[in-house]
Amino acid sequence: MTHLQMAVLKYVTDYVNKHTVSPTYREIFLDCNLSSRNHAHVIVTRLCKLGYLAKGDKQEHRSILPVREWHAAKDE
Repeated sequence: MTHLQMAVLKYVTDYVNKHTVSPTYREIFLDCNLSSRNHAHVIVTRLCKLGYLAKGDKQEHRSILPVREWHAAKDE
């Protein structure tokens, strides 16, 4: 896992724990000092492929969650 991937994963996990919703790509891009929202999307997509994050339906707003939170929310 790259340094940026670890930073984004930590940011998403901390954000979800604090706010109970996931951050937007814009928030990830700004708070993790990435080059663009697309860069945030690329990193999140890679973390999903690696199994660290999960995304809900495209229609759901703020649906990026760490895998353990995603499974807990799905079971409710």
